[in-house]
Amino acid sequence: MKKVIQILLWLMIIAWFGVMMSFIPARKQMVFCNRVQIELADSSDLGFITTSGVSNMINASGLVGEPLEEIDMHRIEATIRENPFIKRADVYSTVSGTLGIRVYQRDPVVRVMPDGLTGFYLDEEGAVMPVTPGFSPMLLMATGAIDFPRDLLKRGNLDQLSEKEQKMYPALFNILDFAKYTEKNSFWKDQIVQLYLGRSGDWELVPRVGAHQIILGPMEGYGEKLGKLMLLYEQGLPEYGWNRYEKINLKYKNQIICSKR
Repeated sequence: MKKVIQILLWLMIIAWFGVMMSFIPARKQMVFCNRVQIELADSSDLGFITTSGVSNMINASGLVGEPLEEIDMHRIEATIRENPFIKRADVYSTVSGTLGIRVYQRDPVVRVMPDGLTGFYLDEEGAVMPVTPGFSPMLLMATGAIDFPRDLLKRGNLDQLSEKEQKMYPALFNILDFAKYTEKNSFWKDQIVQLYLGRSGDWELVPRVGAHQIILGPMEGYGEKLGKLMLLYEQGLPEYGWNRYEKINLKYKNQIICSKR
């Protein structure tokens, strides 16, 4: 008898579960969007994107009152991702009627300013972003005789350049590689404020501290060259002073040539 009762209880539970599942689609149809909640998930202090800006992109006010199941969330995500400053967008809904939008901004590591041009930003993935008026983050700047395809902003990413174009515009990839390297080193991130490419093909560095010109030369082996400069900073300049030298040349292997003022 006890076994029969257990079987009946299980049958009742299964039947109840089936009835509840049958109500879920109907319940979903009755849920309307009562608010749109936009969240800048990370790098919210960058200033390129605001919640109000995202709201305007998708006409968020027009979504309120619509049945949640009729809102095309994939289309909303695609619309938001069209903005060059946005890396990712996740759109979701809740049973209470909230349409949630979580936005991840791109975080630039360098501003590229070719001679005479406003330029553009690059993030660590090589994504290209336009310079916007009213906001200028404190970043490494790359200036000088930097060649780049004029439709680069339309491409959206350095990965969109063909192999032939990558050979035509090596400076862009040198800049990105150098910027990613210094971004991960707190000392060089603070000390090096500008990367300059001269017509001769030599790269120069502009330091934040010290009135000296740093000649890097070719970009090859820049990590080793910065290592030599670090030794000079640690062992030489504290004794002789940060402004003793006018020029520090790192381009030659296994040596540093310093020119006094």
